[in-house]
Amino acid sequence: GLKMNLPPCLGDIEPIRKSKEMAFMREVLGTFAKGCESRVPLYGCSAFEYIQYLHFFLEEMPEGKLYQYICGRTDIQAAHMMGFHQPEGKCVLFINDVYGVNS
Repeated sequence: GLKMNLPPCLGDIEPIRKSKEMAFMREVLGTFAKGCESRVPLYGCSAFEYIQYLHFFLEEMPEGKLYQYICGRTDIQAAHMMGFHQPEGKCVLFINDVYGVNS
């Protein structure tokens, strides 16, 4: 079969890198993970609204190296996984369907 490796965002990505949303993620998540010895679990699901931002945060930003993305099937499953024991007692939840039928 055909095997391809494509990034989640094609085209000009500079607007994402320079966005106020990326600056916010870097500041808040960088501060939250400061001093942690283990990577902080970051839970989410399909996340089509923010996946480009998350991809570049995790892959290109120094603050992103402090996190490990764990993808659930739904927002509810991702939230449920937060209830498990977390390294250093910290984790982050990204959800995208606050008012949806599965939220």
